[in-house]
Amino acid sequence: MEAPRFYWPIKPLRANQLWGVLNPTVYSQFGFTRHNGIDMALAPDKTISAPVDATVVRKGFQPNGGGIFVGLISEPIDFPAFTNTTPDGAVVSFAPGTYRILVDFLHCESITVNEGDKVKAGDLIAIGDNTGFSTGPHCHTQWRRVTWDGKVINTFDKNDANNSFDPTQFFIGIYAADLPSLINTLRQQVAALTLRVAQLIKGRQAKPAITN
Repeated sequence: MEAPRFYWPIKPLRANQLWGVLNPTVYSQFGFTRHNGIDMALAPDKTISAPVDATVVRKGFQPNGGGIFVGLISEPIDFPAFTNTTPDGAVVSFAPGTYRILVDFLHCESITVNEGDKVKAGDLIAIGDNTGFSTGPHCHTQWRRVTWDGKVINTFDKNDANNSFDPTQFFIGIYAADLPSLINTLRQQVAALTLRVAQLIKGRQAKPAITN
């Protein structure tokens, strides 16, 4: 089973603080000891794009430090087995299987989508900022591998350490915002190649046979 592929939600992707960094002084007030997400530096235009095909499942203001936020639940994704150290410091072995990914984006200025919207990887979902408990403009993202049971979706303040994971191991180096133009470029190249092949075949068929 191949590993899932996530596109970078911000261009350029630059992490101010990585997943799992130990800082109990700050994070104990939220119920854990390590950073349970990734702090990403914002792009100059502060745009945040969907990293996967997903459905918007929640948006609003999270009073426990998150500020203005939006949450996406992905389409089903196949995962291989892998081992993960949770924000609580526990080592968890994830069994292979098909799951959905719950991704939250916090500290936003505004959300450009509504609950129930279907988004494609690369679609604009939010404008980043510095709302909530934050020392400067950035986007805090939280990633959880979950099943679609409603219970997980409705417990925003819970750490869910046994389901959270570091997504950077699955980023493939393509910016989500560039994906539509990349796909369009590939389609143009395929169309041009198809036309060229057709021209070559037609030219060969039209070439007169050589007789002695």
